[in-house]
Amino acid sequence: MAELQRHLAEADRIQREEYPSCAGRPRLEVFPQLRHSGRRYTRAWEERTWSLLRVEEQLAEYVAIRRVAATGHVSVYDHGRYVGVQYRGQWVQVQYDPQKHGWVISDSEGREIRRHEAPEISREQIKKLTFRKPRKKK
Repeated sequence: MAELQRHLAEADRIQREEYPSCAGRPRLEVFPQLRHSGRRYTRAWEERTWSLLRVEEQLAEYVAIRRVAATGHVSVYDHGRYVGVQYRGQWVQVQYDPQKHGWVISDSEGREIRRHEAPEISREQIKKLTFRKPRKKK
């Protein structure tokens, strides 16, 4: 339980303090009130309200732009996904498909190139917070 709490606290800190959000600035810098929501967390509340479907629907609204590496791969949550060596050096779009529970990779014109399963997008993996490698401290 303590390990899970440490993972959760670290993921929360990274999201608020490191990831650029508003004009390249972290959310906590732009919205200092995010330091605490004011609500107390309980496991019972989480069990009642947490929904993988809601997570997937939210995730589907984002498009990530990735450059294809020389090996033909792009990185999605620290996992290499093969696109094809013929696309090396090109920019592609990565989006989550909630109906197929997987990643859709498209070219810059929006034409689908490839699909990949997304086993990291599951209740178990999200609760473990183990779908990405830990960042090096600055």
